[in-house]
Amino acid sequence: MFVPNSCEDAIIVFRLTAQENSGIRRITIKDRRSKITILSKTFGRRGNLARLVASIRGMYPRIPVLLADDGIPSNVTLLSNWDLVSFYQLPFDVGLSAARNFLLQHVKTPFVFVCDDDFLFDPIGTDLSLMLDVQRSGFDIVGVRSPVDEDLWGFAFAGNITVENGSLVIGSRAERRIANFLCGCKPVDIVQNIFLARSDILRKIRWDDVLKLGEHEDFFLRAKRAGTHLPSPNCHLTLAGVRVASCSSVWITHAKTKVEAVEAMKQHNRRRAITFMKIALRKHRLTRLISFGEEVVRRDDEYNFGSSLCAFGSPRFFFYAACPY
Repeated sequence: MFVPNSCEDAIIVFRLTAQENSGIRRITIKDRRSKITILSKTFGRRGNLARLVASIRGMYPRIPVLLADDGIPSNVTLLSNWDLVSFYQLPFDVGLSAARNFLLQHVKTPFVFVCDDDFLFDPIGTDLSLMLDVQRSGFDIVGVRSPVDEDLWGFAFAGNITVENGSLVIGSRAERRIANFLCGCKPVDIVQNIFLARSDILRKIRWDDVLKLGEHEDFFLRAKRAGTHLPSPNCHLTLAGVRVASCSSVWITHAKTKVEAVEAMKQHNRRRAITFMKIALRKHRLTRLISFGEEVVRRDDEYNFGSSLCAFGSPRFFFYAACPY
């Protein structure tokens, strides 16, 4: 089996095999089935799940997919036409963390790819084989890019986590390539909510069931502090806790629409993200969250949400506050 010796080789092979009329199939697909499970959770947006699964099956026809919905039960059966797709209707509003932990219990593969329901696999950019290569070098979690979100926020959501004067601070660190490795990957502490992870590591960390939203920073802060990883002899860096990498050569498409955002977030997310982020700050005895130079939330502030969370800041804040506009 061909193993690319460089980032350029891997990308060239991927582009060739992604062409529908080339008659060439990805030679590594047959091995992915036994290694990776994809999981995603929705709140009533089963159309999004069907769209996500269709994009997965166009590239990886035999990878197991686990899906959960904690919205109002529906008779919509958009997810019944694919093999190796398991769908679970969960009790109403159990939350993102509890839903992911539930799905994790059903994972039988050594790796898990986690993403939200409004992402689509890209036939050029979403290369799980390259991500597995990164993990074999000794990393536990490998994040991918979301170009749509980078354009919106003005930066890639991947960086370091520090605690400074009682504040949880997330920001970019000096660029450091992984020695002797491929594809522009670098060590970080936190990546966006689209990543490939070792199943056993996720089971040790888990998501905090209390945090129905706003769980992201809490998850990666605990991962950094966990110290569950044994250093790999093939890696030139030693990091505390779970080892996280961000790879610029792998990406996924964020395909949310304005209508979906308004309908889902009005009913479920609009005022709650900040509330749960405050709960997380109290749990860690922190006073505020600062992300990429901007204060996102203070633990003890009482905001008047009114009719819009958008009044509080830039697009990077919309991400945390789940602004529906």
